[in-house]
Amino acid sequence: LAVNLPPVLKGTDWARLFRLSWRLSRGVKTELAVVRRVENYLLHESRYRYTTDVGTPGLEPLLEFLFQTHAGYCQHFAGAAALLLRLAGVPTRVVVGFATGQQISRHTWAVRDEDAHAWIEVYFRGFGWVPFNPTPSSAGADIGRDAELLQAATAPPTGGAGTPLQLAAA
Repeated sequence: LAVNLPPVLKGTDWARLFRLSWRLSRGVKTELAVVRRVENYLLHESRYRYTTDVGTPGLEPLLEFLFQTHAGYCQHFAGAAALLLRLAGVPTRVVVGFATGQQISRHTWAVRDEDAHAWIEVYFRGFGWVPFNPTPSSAGADIGRDAELLQAATAPPTGGAGTPLQLAAA
């Protein structure tokens, strides 16, 4: 796919996107390995930085984030991860909601506008939708440890089975 692009895409950011997704997924044997490569690409090596000061978005904000500005907030990181993974054939969706907020008593949490967050979920056959957070942990809103990798999503699709430990073994 990334090798034989239509001539109209050659030299564009779309061509760069297809090549990047191909490079990140090339040679891996599992979808989890592709997810880990995409996470590593977005989160490490100081390639991208978290900021809410991104200015007015252009016509292709995810391509601008990946190849020009290298700066964005959770929606940029989640959208870019989902785009790269879907191009690699990994079923992925962007999820938006609220992070856990701040605990103010044993059974009470204060959740504010600042706790709004976006992350991704990846579908693993036999396990359902598993959440991943491709946004740097230094970001203001973060999903809690209870929603990290290998924790079951709140609403797995019908037929989902298996435990987090089985997913790790797979």
